[in-house]
Amino acid sequence: NATLYKEYYGDELIYNATLKQWETHNGIDLQVASGSKVYSILDGEVTDVYSNVLEGTVVVIEHGDGLTSCYGSLDSEVNVEIGDSVSRGDAIGTVSASAYSETDAGAHLHFSMLDNDKKVDPASYLNISANK
Repeated sequence: NATLYKEYYGDELIYNATLKQWETHNGIDLQVASGSKVYSILDGEVTDVYSNVLEGTVVVIEHGDGLTSCYGSLDSEVNVEIGDSVSRGDAIGTVSASAYSETDAGAHLHFSMLDNDKKVDPASYLNISANK
């Protein structure tokens, strides 16, 4: 029940209306109602949980074979902590508008993926297509 608000732009610049600057966008933004649950896309281990002004609250999950998923703009109250094992489909937190860098998006999930520490387009892992 999410709407793709902003696509992945890892190699080209797009305008960030909130920050009023041109930048890459190394993830996708999925708009959903504030408080909507966010689920792990694969089995893995929570390797980081942090908050900062630009990204809001973020949960990072290591899935093995160099694959990592990152879930940003979450509510500060998450369901997991560092070291927790999660299974595909486990609720890890809820969506909020905590990412100051993307307040124009309102409540949304900023979702990114890394393959061996390199940012990759997460749309392929969610079986959605981008309409760039």
